Amino acid sequence: MTRGNQRDIDRERAKKRSEKNEKAKNNDFAKRKLTDADIMREKQKKAEEKKQKEEEDMIKTQMKDKNLDYLKKFEELNVQDDEQQHQDDQEEEKKQPEVKEMIKPQNHQQKKKN
Repeated sequence: MTRGNQRDIDRERAKKRSEKNEKAKNNDFAKRKLTDADIMREKQKKAEEKKQKEEEDMIKTQMKDKNLDYLKKFEELNVQDDEQQHQDDQEEEKKQPEVKEMIKPQNHQQKKKN
């Protein structure tokens, strides 16, 4: 019977060992589950930050495009205004010599009188 007693003792030891291993496996699974969840949260956070940054960049590029369009329109208006001003200046220059000629003779007449 000593042999039978030994078998019972061995069975109990094996049972205890298997219970320890099961607990360790369960703990490992729970720990892994938590760490996997943490990793996923980090990934989601990074993805959200990346998405937000892309949206901000898109907004910035749209604003730049709008500003460039505004500047182009402004430059076109300035060019048109400059052309108009240039034409006006040329017309005034044409008129000015006539006025200067009219003024010059009067000055000469006054000088001769003095």
